Amino acid sequence: MKVSIIIPVYNVENYLVRCLDSVTAQTCQDIECILVDDCGNDHSVQIAEDYIQAYQGPIVFKFLHHTKNRGLAAARNTGIDAATGDYLFFLDSDDTIVDDCIESLLALFGKYPDIDFAQGNILAEDGTISSYGFQREMPEYTADTAVIYRIMLSEITTVAWNRLIRRDFVLTHKLYFPEGYFTEDMYWGYFIAKHVKAVSFTHKGLYTYYINEGSMMTSPKKSTRMKWFTSRLWTSGVYLADIRKGNANKYQRQYLAVNLLSCLVELANIMSVAQWLRFWSRVCRMSLSIIHKTTWHRLLLFICLMPPVCFLASKDKIRWRIQQRIIPFV
Repeated sequence: MKVSIIIPVYNVENYLVRCLDSVTAQTCQDIECILVDDCGNDHSVQIAEDYIQAYQGPIVFKFLHHTKNRGLAAARNTGIDAATGDYLFFLDSDDTIVDDCIESLLALFGKYPDIDFAQGNILAEDGTISSYGFQREMPEYTADTAVIYRIMLSEITTVAWNRLIRRDFVLTHKLYFPEGYFTEDMYWGYFIAKHVKAVSFTHKGLYTYYINEGSMMTSPKKSTRMKWFTSRLWTSGVYLADIRKGNANKYQRQYLAVNLLSCLVELANIMSVAQWLRFWSRVCRMSLSIIHKTTWHRLLLFICLMPPVCFLASKDKIRWRIQQRIIPFV
């Protein structure tokens, strides 16, 4: 079965060869590797072209080019449209995969033919299981909808990478990434969970996640924090609109609650009264819409999002306590 590995390329000249080396080292050989140039300003494109030209092996490379910078989500969407494989695998260009990553995930599809995706564990740079990896025992197979929601929306890191997923599943449910936002992975994970019927997990570390300086996750720039805030606020509205349609479960409500709580971290860095007012206005409207039954935990969450408590709730230690002691009961 053919696998399409999709790699967005944007200002990764220091890491790209390392990433591509991990692709060409795969023990599975029926792979097409789709690189999507998102118009950076370093030498990444030339490095990729030189690498492809020098490569001699079974993997088929495709190098697609945007005419202007459109962001990670758009690059992944371009890759989805160009893919011809039976399965899709998203790989960030500053990360790597272990040699038998694709083979191990395909083996799970062979063992459980009805699954929609298979996912491995995440490694840190030193080869140990990352803090972003599975922190508790995961089922090798489950078709229990409640279990799938619980795992995907509350127990694992919401990322698009490190997951082998059926291409026809993605296309059937139109599971593209929202362009123009930093929260594309969280958005994608929410709607993947809505449609998945069966999944498989392996505790074997298959994907090495590197934390690099200057990434969107680590940038201290006020403009970056502002983009994170507006992205989280936008996705909160999307989740709420979906929840309003009915038949929402507690994990979807918790996912929305965590997303709103995370806005406080960005607001604390932005330090804009106007943006705080924008947040409080939106939260008040959302709370009235989602809380069809008032409980102490829902009331406590609402209080934590309002001044003056919200200024304390933006602190990591207090925020984690809210996530552990209040949000599970929202």
